[in-house]
Amino acid sequence: MKKIAFLLVIITLLGGCSNEYDINERTVVQGIGIDILEDGKLLVTVQTLNKDSYSGIGGTKVPEKLAENYVLEGENVSDALKNLPLLSGKLPLYTHTRIIVISLEAAKKGIDGILDYFVRDPSCYAGVFVCVCSGKAEDIFNEFTDKESVPSAEIENAVGSIDFSPYLVSVKLYEAVKNINEKTTCAVLPVIETVKEPGEKTKRIRVSKTAVFERDKLKSFITDDQTFYLNLFNNNIRQGTFILKTEDENAGFRFYSSECNTELINNGNKNLRFKTEIKIVLDTVEIDSPLSFTHDKAKIKDLESKAEKSIKDGLTSFLYKMSADGTDCMRIGRIVLHSDYEKYSLLEKNFSEMLKNAEYNVKVDVTIRSTGQRI
Repeated sequence: MKKIAFLLVIITLLGGCSNEYDINERTVVQGIGIDILEDGKLLVTVQTLNKDSYSGIGGTKVPEKLAENYVLEGENVSDALKNLPLLSGKLPLYTHTRIIVISLEAAKKGIDGILDYFVRDPSCYAGVFVCVCSGKAEDIFNEFTDKESVPSAEIENAVGSIDFSPYLVSVKLYEAVKNINEKTTCAVLPVIETVKEPGEKTKRIRVSKTAVFERDKLKSFITDDQTFYLNLFNNNIRQGTFILKTEDENAGFRFYSSECNTELINNGNKNLRFKTEIKIVLDTVEIDSPLSFTHDKAKIKDLESKAEKSIKDGLTSFLYKMSADGTDCMRIGRIVLHSDYEKYSLLEKNFSEMLKNAEYNVKVDVTIRSTGQRI
């Protein structure tokens, strides 16, 4: 009898979940865009899957558009989204949301309040990607609203490409909120834009640069090359290419592995001094030198030396530039906290000023694996 009662409880619970989350009775949200109006109110664009279909010869046909947009207005995010069920005729389902896009103007005003809604609502997915757009978020979602694509999926693919490119950042909701609330860390978000290359029929989404925040407000931008050094320092490089340009030739490599370790040097005073050691293993993919590179060990050593110098100089320049701006997107504060809590406590209230006087000693060790065979 106990087993039968237990089974009845399980069946009842499963039945309840099935009724509550029947996808055909919900508005499946794919993306959310946030713009700010002149009066300070928010314009919230919600992109949903168009599940409407109709029967024809041969069965069910797909709808004219794969996605549809709802534009809402409110004092804040929750005030705007409360009207979504009234327009769509169904309760929204946020667990499938791919992307949150915030306009530059809204980012300048502050994103903490915007993200707060998605953090507090239990139906929202904490792993959703967050980005900033160079124009209006509403316009971004309208770029590809046709039969062939879902714009939110296009944006998600673009900002989630850190596994393939070391020149951009990919940031999820929980990461953005964590970095905003850390007392020393400066949050970063990718900036997207729509582009139309010569010969292309339609526009596409591209990550153009990286936005740097001071607390929750947009402060500045860094280029893709600077983003590369940010990822290198923060151990966020998984794959991707590295191009070494010299006077004699250009060589292309693929990252096999990359490891960066940074230590706080205890020098007995309040100045921040750091020692950074980086070990990189690269696979050769291309070289335009006429030499027989595959078996030329001296050439490999020469390129390793040049790669080490190029990376060391670039990273050192980046670290000093960010420090001079009082910008800790490198999460230097976390390194101090884990190394010397007493020093961190002294620096915490005036960390950005102390960061400006920080010193960095960078050492780079590059190993080039000569892969492939030259015929």
